[in-house]
Amino acid sequence: MDTTDLDDLTAARRITQHLRHRVVLRLDPVGSAAVGRSTEDTTAELRRKLAEVAAGSAR
Repeated sequence: MDTTDLDDLTAARRITQHLRHRVVLRLDPVGSAAVGRSTEDTTAELRRKLAEVAAGSAR
C-alpha cells in the first residue's frame, strides 16, 4: 500500500473494497468461521460439491 497512488481511483476502490471485506468477514460469524477453515477442509468441500454437480448433470 506504500506505493499505491491514491489519486488512482481504481486502486483506491480496490483498497476500500479489500478493507470493507475484511471488516464484514470479521463481524459476520459465518464469514469468520469460513476464514478459519483449513485448506484441506475447504478443498474437500469443493470436491464434494463438484462431484454432486457432475453426478446431477450425468443424469
